[in-house]
Amino acid sequence: LDKKVKDYMVKDAVTIRPDDSIVDAQTLLYKHNFFQLPVVDERGMLVGILGRGDVFRYVIEKEMPSLEESEFKSFIATNYDHMIDWEKRFDFEFPTLFRIFKRHDVNHVLDVGSWTGQYSIGLAKEGMMVTGIDDTPQLINFSKSKASKLPDNIKKKVNFELCDKEFK
Repeated sequence: LDKKVKDYMVKDAVTIRPDDSIVDAQTLLYKHNFFQLPVVDERGMLVGILGRGDVFRYVIEKEMPSLEESEFKSFIATNYDHMIDWEKRFDFEFPTLFRIFKRHDVNHVLDVGSWTGQYSIGLAKEGMMVTGIDDTPQLINFSKSKASKLPDNIKKKVNFELCDKEFK
């Protein structure tokens, strides 16, 4: 702990400029598996930090209102899983969840608003019997397609169903 930051810092960091496109930023974030990207001006001075969440928020706030609902759902089905580091999220959330599940003898879970089904599948891989529901046919079909590729012992633990929008 007595070491200096300068001994460990990256000296030739991957950066982006303020006028570069969101698509360029997104490409760099995923190409290098970064969660954040320094934004530098023409002199190389730090002017900000752009994170994956910032890109996702931009897309949701700026681009999604102009898309039809079906295009939005297709976008989510295609891109959402790439925006989330599921292993990191599971490592962070599952220990607490499973302590609660164990305390209350829970072995069946209803995942309301299951989106791409990845969370439901993660729970099933940990032994839970899971039903994921969503009101979007595209997302349910996407989730079912993912589940169909799972090993049989996990596939039988997860089910996806379309629910009525009034349910939500």
